[in-house]
Amino acid sequence: MSTINYPKPVLGIAAFSGTGKTQLIVQLIPLLKQCGLRVAVIKHAHHQIDIDKPGKDSYKMRQSGAAAVLLASDKRIALMIEKPEPGATEINELLALIKPELVDLVLVEGYKNLPHDKLFLFRHAIKDRHQQLDDDVCHIMNQASTLAIVSDLDTDSLAACLKTDKTVLDINNINAVKDFILHYCNTTTVNEINND
Repeated sequence: MSTINYPKPVLGIAAFSGTGKTQLIVQLIPLLKQCGLRVAVIKHAHHQIDIDKPGKDSYKMRQSGAAAVLLASDKRIALMIEKPEPGATEINELLALIKPELVDLVLVEGYKNLPHDKLFLFRHAIKDRHQQLDDDVCHIMNQASTLAIVSDLDTDSLAACLKTDKTVLDINNINAVKDFILHYCNTTTVNEINND
């Protein structure tokens, strides 16, 4: 497992599918932006992704064999890179595509088993659906890289059902989660990021 090599804070939002990772990130971004942070997001997808449409010039270029197609307008840039071999992409490869001077924080949705700092999102409803995954949940929650649990369970309930003593943030108190992230950004130095 590789360490994160990026000069800005990188914080994961990890959970099982259907827990609400995207919902949490979408709530956090405007709050963090109001605090002056420029936030980038890397989202892990478990399926084939295609942001291009048949018939468009960029689609034709990709289909003809271009290794990469970059679309640029006055407002947006989109880069599509064809991977020569299927398989997981290293997080550092993805971070290398984000210019550090354009962001203050990178949130990573997914990649729950990687060793980067993360918040683990856990809902009571997910516990009911994933009883057989309790050992996996406990392992992820108790990784050194898991800084806190964001949950609708209180600390005692979480400790009892999943054997963790991590800080618990109330998922219904989005400002508390935002404040935790701001504190993380303010206390994580470039030296710590590069030498973990």
